[in-house]
Amino acid sequence: MSLLSAMSLAGLLAGAAPSVLAHSYKLGELSIGHIWAPPPAEDAEGLPVYGPFLNNGEESMTLQGASSPLAERVTFRSDEEDAEELTGGLEIAPGKPYAMAPWRPHLWVVGLKESLEEGDSLELTLDFGEAGQKTIEVEIEEGGSH
Repeated sequence: MSLLSAMSLAGLLAGAAPSVLAHSYKLGELSIGHIWAPPPAEDAEGLPVYGPFLNNGEESMTLQGASSPLAERVTFRSDEEDAEELTGGLEIAPGKPYAMAPWRPHLWVVGLKESLEEGDSLELTLDFGEAGQKTIEVEIEEGGSH
């Protein structure tokens, strides 16, 4: 990781609320930050999922997919304006932070089996292929609390 990347991540963590730090995860050399989703609208077709990753390893990692017991399926979506589903996953290059955000590729939860509202959470298993899987909690909150 470059010095600039390390300083940026340290700055983000230092200024983060304690709740943000409580919802971070590790999978080998991959740091998974606070993953969140906005409260779904009543007529929503899906639920966007956002949050940061930092690959501290030497090789790229790819988020190949995700699943949730509370959803029919989880896909990738290119951005908020484009309903096109992506294939191929999200590549997370070494030493470069990657943030799933409304304006760039992120996860898209389809067919929720229960209603969710602010303060709830959604279990999500992230699949990084040979690097493994990591089950996380997606916090349902307005604006990601940051």
